[in-house]
Amino acid sequence: MFTPLNEDMFPMKSSGARFYLTRCLTFVTLVKVYWEGEEMPTQNPRINIVLEDALYKKVQLLAEKDNVSLSAKVRDLLKVALEIQEDVVLSAMAEEREESWDESEAMSHDDVWA
Repeated sequence: MFTPLNEDMFPMKSSGARFYLTRCLTFVTLVKVYWEGEEMPTQNPRINIVLEDALYKKVQLLAEKDNVSLSAKVRDLLKVALEIQEDVVLSAMAEEREESWDESEAMSHDDVWA
């Protein structure tokens, strides 16, 4: 549940941004929801995620082991997950094509390169 913050609750200048306070399991985080009429102060888009304690601790251990920030570790793990997902989809496409393969309709090596 999002609770809008007013200026009394949040002493920093917001310069047009709207802020909302969220409670996520064992921690409280401040999320900038949108930036009114201005560009965000970073070039990279941001994602706010909520993790269970056990998953958070596992990612934290991996980040500490690799001596990187939590966000860098989550980004790297997400890249690997997307590559695996892509491999699964391409593998299914390849299997589909393999099932429809008809040797009699295939061109020979010489015909292809002639």
